[in-house]
Amino acid sequence: MLLDLNNLELDQTIQGSENMTEDEAFAAFLAKNQDKNLDDLRANVTLEFTTKPDYQNDGKLTITAKPKTKYVGTITLDILKMVKVSLESLDLEQTLSDPYINKDEAFAAFLRANSTVSDLRENVTITDFKPSS
Repeated sequence: MLLDLNNLELDQTIQGSENMTEDEAFAAFLAKNQDKNLDDLRANVTLEFTTKPDYQNDGKLTITAKPKTKYVGTITLDILKMVKVSLESLDLEQTLSDPYINKDEAFAAFLRANSTVSDLRENVTITDFKPSS
């Protein structure tokens, strides 16, 4: 008996994440549908991003059943755009204990003081720097 992906009543909306891969999107999809017994699905489908999610746009992942498997059809996941996090909500250490006259050294110290936020370097820029007096 063939199972049509379109008739499995699957939740086809997931939350996007930064640098999301097809496999990560598929894993999020499986997690949302864990009650559907889809343990063998990954081996029987192909995955293709039609649009990757980012902070401005939703994404789409097409899941297509491979030929000669128990599955048929194609479904498209809607991947919600990523949510921006307010810097204020991160409770960042904003005071440096040592004086700095070089903005790059000060920024490196700021990153060290806030090392629990792993992607801070990639997501913030220095807009204003006043050397210590």
